[in-house]
Amino acid sequence: MDLFRPGIDTRLLLEEINGYLLSCYWKMFSTGELNPDSLEKDFLKRVGQWKRVYLKERNH
Repeated sequence: MDLFRPGIDTRLLLEEINGYLLSCYWKMFSTGELNPDSLEKDFLKRVGQWKRVYLKERNH
């Protein structure tokens, strides 16, 4: 928990991640277009964004 900025509700963050993944799965299954490589690329992009928003800045 020490990695997160003060005041971050990690339960809400997990709900956000879960909601994103569910919407991706829904889109893939409803369109019939299963593209795991595209999902992975977009997910990693979002993980980078979540890190910038929710984690404390590291001083090196």
